[in-house]
Amino acid sequence: MAGRWNYPNFLNRKRERPAIDFSQVKEYHINNGKKSRIPCVCIECSNIWITTLDSIFVALTGCPKWNKKEKWNYQRFEKEKWKRPDLDFSQVTSFDIKNSSSMINTICRECGNLWRVRLNLIFTRYNGCPSCRHEKSWSRERLAIESVKRPDIDFSLVEGRDGIVSTRRPIVCRCVKCQTVWCARLKDVFEANEGCPSCVSTQNGNIS
Repeated sequence: MAGRWNYPNFLNRKRERPAIDFSQVKEYHINNGKKSRIPCVCIECSNIWITTLDSIFVALTGCPKWNKKEKWNYQRFEKEKWKRPDLDFSQVTSFDIKNSSSMINTICRECGNLWRVRLNLIFTRYNGCPSCRHEKSWSRERLAIESVKRPDIDFSLVEGRDGIVSTRRPIVCRCVKCQTVWCARLKDVFEANEGCPSCVSTQNGNIS
């Protein structure tokens, strides 16, 4: 993952998304880190939309118009599967893919687990290996390791006796920037990438 986002960083990484034309992106667009909003042009249909750097390079989202227009078939699957380098699709054949709800055999490259899953869960919701997700249950040790992904949040208020077992478990968070303290679910912090509610309210107020 890239360090702090800036224009040179963006220029180095834009080749990761060959289906998107970034010719309209200027240096002044990269002004809010991963939340910077940039104009994107779809190579396939020429649609123009605006989204965040995080959405393009982390969530790997694509053109919303083309995604609705292009139906899922084996040809599209072959084009899209590079987006999931963590998964092995060697057991998927052309007979398996009829639409976005088609069930396919998927193999985890990390643990070798094989499971059947709907196509849209893999490429739209970005579901991963259920075995790895179960094995990597949350604990204070895992929180300490994963916390580097959220340098904007101080997790020191999570008590030592607090055993964390579920991504839906609320924990105490403190904003590094404004020192606001709030409770949030692990799922919201590390999967939905939600941040300090006070900072979000302030940003929304400045925009309006």
